Amino acid sequence: MYAVVKSGGRQFRVSEGNLFRVEKLDAKVGSSVTLDSVLMLGNVDAVKIGTPEVKDVSVTCEVLVQGRADKILVFKKKRRHRYQRTFGHRQPFTLLKVTAIKAAGAVSKAKVEAKPVLKRAARKAPSKTGTKKSVVKKTTRKGAVQK
Repeated sequence: MYAVVKSGGRQFRVSEGNLFRVEKLDAKVGSSVTLDSVLMLGNVDAVKIGTPEVKDVSVTCEVLVQGRADKILVFKKKRRHRYQRTFGHRQPFTLLKVTAIKAAGAVSKAKVEAKPVLKRAARKAPSKTGTKKSVVKKTTRKGAVQK
């Protein structure tokens, strides 16, 4: 079973046992967090789409890490004015592990099997049957004498 949850303005497709990063949540490491904003719920047989959220469905997660992402350098410069500033930013995040997807009888709890990704068939140019043969016309200069 999988669910699409919304957290921090982003959407995540999660299933039981998945790890994913969200914007910083106010929770301690090792505690449990419940995400109630579930936009879609599905498994192999059926999919339930919310308008905008699916009712009576929640995703329970365990907080693994409260951390900060890699530093992003911000460089500002104005040409010919001797102005340049460099500073950095590290965005805080929370790493979550999905422990359970609770649905009130909406979809049966069967695990989703991994389906192979199908590649697009290479597009072939349509075969040209009955193509015209180009005709070469003989041209003569003005005033030239033809034999």
